[in-house]
Amino acid sequence: MSGTFYTGLRDWYQRRAVRQLAGELTVQGVFLDASERAVLDGLERVLGAHCRVCPKVALSALTASMARDGRLSSGLPVHLVAPLVVDFVVCLRSTGEALCAVQLLAPGREPSELLGSIFEHGAVPLLVLDSSRTLAASDIRRELARLVEHRRSFR
Repeated sequence: MSGTFYTGLRDWYQRRAVRQLAGELTVQGVFLDASERAVLDGLERVLGAHCRVCPKVALSALTASMARDGRLSSGLPVHLVAPLVVDFVVCLRSTGEALCAVQLLAPGREPSELLGSIFEHGAVPLLVLDSSRTLAASDIRRELARLVEHRRSFR
């Protein structure tokens, strides 16, 4: 009997917490800002029909395949990356296989050391783009080709 009481009490607190959280959150109508949309459009133009660019991917979706025993190859616990998001992930359209992740840098910002550490030891390389700089299509293609070659060395 007491187990049922505690289960009911726990469920009541969980429902209450969800209602409180829902009251504090508002969903924005804009998913990508202007610079993110420009980079997405540019990447899709450069990559063509063979690749798909996925915006705002939870890092935990990528690290699940990179983790062993709850830790990344860099030694970081997986739960530390759960709330992090990568700006873009470039995938092969035919298989959905991730070719590289893309981090956009706001003007005056430095690359994330945590992201660098995670991707340095993983099979999915990280491409860091300065959002204030306009890159030529040939530069992006060259950098992506270098990263894809780097990725093949992990196989």
